[in-house]
Amino acid sequence: MKDVLIPTDFSTASKNALESALPILKNGKEPIHVLLLNTFLVPFAPPAESVALHDQLKQYSLDSLEKTRAELEAKTPPGEISFEALSYMGSLENVVAFLVQERKIDCVVLGTDRKSRSDEVIKIMGRVSCPILIVPFHPA
Repeated sequence: MKDVLIPTDFSTASKNALESALPILKNGKEPIHVLLLNTFLVPFAPPAESVALHDQLKQYSLDSLEKTRAELEAKTPPGEISFEALSYMGSLENVVAFLVQERKIDCVVLGTDRKSRSDEVIKIMGRVSCPILIVPFHPA
């Protein structure tokens, strides 16, 4: 089974990356396990507020991941692709590097748009040892 990590911030560019990458990655010979990842950062605040903010951001992340996972499963024939939702507090670069090593990820898919920072993509490329598929977004 191939493990593919696909970060999402639930933007149009992220959804485009998901929908564009899945047909490319599945080859019909072995199943794919997609790890849908959302990361979040808690802004600086007094301790009591930080805990509440963390809980709110975590819940939003989990709810949105579950919705995305359910939508993708509904569009995918059974047995071809399995999905797992992961929510982590931390920078995208650090979390991706950690997961690639920890979970032995075979490929990372990154969606981009005109607003995406190329330095973030370059930092991720410098920290992971697996292929990265970059999916540009071109609005109609």
